[in-house]
Amino acid sequence: ATSSAESVVGRKQEELSQSNEWLQEQLQQAVKLRHEALELSRGDDPDFMLATERLREALDVCPVTERIERQNLYHQLAYVLLQMQDAPGAVSAATRALVMFDDFDAENRTTARSA
Repeated sequence: ATSSAESVVGRKQEELSQSNEWLQEQLQQAVKLRHEALELSRGDDPDFMLATERLREALDVCPVTERIERQNLYHQLAYVLLQMQDAPGAVSAATRALVMFDDFDAENRTTARSA
């Protein structure tokens, strides 16, 4: 079994060989799925199960280099899983969102120091 880190590295390498147009299409599809999930998780009769499916589909297509979008997806997934009373899943998704924020924030601090 491959670790999550190996999977991300392999996926990132694969994405580097793709065109910018392909990456933008993937990002647009992820955003569309995130919006669908948001609508599914609202209202008087929310469908959290389907919202979870949409968010997982969005994470599957969202380029790994799109950290902010992926962070938003994990954040929303944590909320939906919490509504479904899946505390371990919600904690896992929230942790991924926080780790992505920390990585992004650390990278920006490094860039600012070197400028």
